[in-house]
Amino acid sequence: MPAQTAEQDTLKYTLLLALGALLISFAPVFVKLLAAEGMTPTPLGAWRLIFGGTLLLALALAFRKSLALSKRRWMWAALLGVIFAADLFVWHKSVIIIGAGMATILGNMQVFFTSALGSILYKEKLTTLFKIAVPLALAGVALLTGIGSELEFSARYLSGVGFGLATAVIYAIYLIALKGSSHDARLSPEEKQASPLALLGWMSLVSAGLLTGAGKLEGVALAPMTQLGWVYSFSLALIAQVLGWLAIYHSLSKLPASRAALILLLQPTFASIWGAILFHETLTLLQLGGAALTLFAIYLGSARRN
Repeated sequence: MPAQTAEQDTLKYTLLLALGALLISFAPVFVKLLAAEGMTPTPLGAWRLIFGGTLLLALALAFRKSLALSKRRWMWAALLGVIFAADLFVWHKSVIIIGAGMATILGNMQVFFTSALGSILYKEKLTTLFKIAVPLALAGVALLTGIGSELEFSARYLSGVGFGLATAVIYAIYLIALKGSSHDARLSPEEKQASPLALLGWMSLVSAGLLTGAGKLEGVALAPMTQLGWVYSFSLALIAQVLGWLAIYHSLSKLPASRAALILLLQPTFASIWGAILFHETLTLLQLGGAALTLFAIYLGSARRN
């Protein structure tokens, strides 16, 4: 491939991934809005995935794509569905407890777990900058969570931080699995070229089923929503689950993992802005410093320099 064409493709997929990051940055906004309408985290996630999965499958039909998956692709859809359900289960709780911006920043500590998994599974070299970034990130998270400030560390607050950090681990596993679903050597060329609409659609419905079951175990079944609740849930599904993740899926396999992780930093950056503008979420000076240090560390950790 000519160098100029390769550069153009890289730019195209970089911009597409940036758009995906922007779109999913609105997810915590809708989570907070739905919480204000009385929705609890688990049913909230289930409705997002029911709408999202249905929309993805409807798009597949509209573009005359098959809804059928091969046995191997079904295995990937099921695996991704389980992981994504777990991710939403903990992340929605974190957003509601500690706020959109902080929860999303903690979740994007995934850079370090993604890099570690990449090193183990794909023998990717960990750069010197990555090794410097890890302690910086830990210091940033300590400040971000309020250590050294007058913030009260209640059990509820600490649980929100814990859910945010758990999100980072599960998010990293999801990204590695999502990348693997398009690079599986046991997939035929036809399977690799198949539309992602059916894969992501069935994955979403698998996740929806799991979250519905989890809600029943928690004693919070899919409760009826207000009119605004229906609008917010559909918007969350359309903007984040469908448009956002389609953009990310199409670009993720075309870019280096470290570059993709760096671009996805747009998500917590925008989420923090939306949280401040729409919900008046504020951080202490120490927490702001911690947020800046954490984002800087994540940047270092995902930079491709030795």
